[in-house]
Amino acid sequence: MHRSDWSDSMPVCPSCNYKEEYNFCRMCGTQVRHTFTNQEDQLFYPLKDRIMTDDNEPKHQAILSHTHDLVCAITEDGIYEYASPSYAKTLGVCPDELIGQHVLINAYPEDKHLISTILANMSKTKDASTFEYRKFHVNGTIVLLECKGAPIVTATGEIEGFVFVSRDVTEKRQAEKKIQNSEKLSVIGHLAASIAHEVRNPLTTIKGFVQLFSETQQPKKTMIYRDLIQHELSQIEHIIAEFMSLAKREYAYTESLVMTDLLDEVLKQFEPVSEVKNIRIIRHYPKEPSPAH
Repeated sequence: MHRSDWSDSMPVCPSCNYKEEYNFCRMCGTQVRHTFTNQEDQLFYPLKDRIMTDDNEPKHQAILSHTHDLVCAITEDGIYEYASPSYAKTLGVCPDELIGQHVLINAYPEDKHLISTILANMSKTKDASTFEYRKFHVNGTIVLLECKGAPIVTATGEIEGFVFVSRDVTEKRQAEKKIQNSEKLSVIGHLAASIAHEVRNPLTTIKGFVQLFSETQQPKKTMIYRDLIQHELSQIEHIIAEFMSLAKREYAYTESLVMTDLLDEVLKQFEPVSEVKNIRIIRHYPKEPSPAH
């Protein structure tokens, strides 16, 4: 068809008589051919007439074949009518096997109610929706998907089905969670340092007076109490030092130790309880204790 013949076949705007190839007049905005349900459809139809043709189908298939997003079309009842090739890579399932299956297939059990509710709301409101849900990969792992869905509305306002575009955000959410945990640990570390600092101040004073007390002549029984106090103060200092390790990163190192010595230290902590409950602990170690790493 020559340009002149094609121009003559174009519809004419009823308001300004402008020959318009699109569905609405670009001169005055008057509708030319189609009946639209809303303004968004009115803006989309000019492009729709040009791209939704058999000539462009190979181009659309090429785009869908190389996208990592999951693109699907389902009926109003939730039955797959189309699934993009990316389903094979993301979920390990052949797209053709999904056709005729319900959209809830392989969905995480706790998310099935969410998906059903969103489909019902979209049918009622005819609005788009964004949400996250989980599906099982064929290997049994869980894939977290961020989904954007929109209803397919006919010119008469009826729902034909839905189109969904989903993206795998599993690694993204895991990374965000690690960052959040890191921030929490940082806050805990600063809090630990602050608490440890406040505890160490009175502890230093107590240790100083106990040291002065130990330099004077005291009865034997009093000296036993003094040694006990010093031992417990040392334990408190050790706990505070470990508590403060949350506030800073320390160089991790390893050292050899005798396992029997470690066991003796552990059993020593249980001696007060075992004596009260009349429990006797028998130690039986090999003659040549081996070091542990």
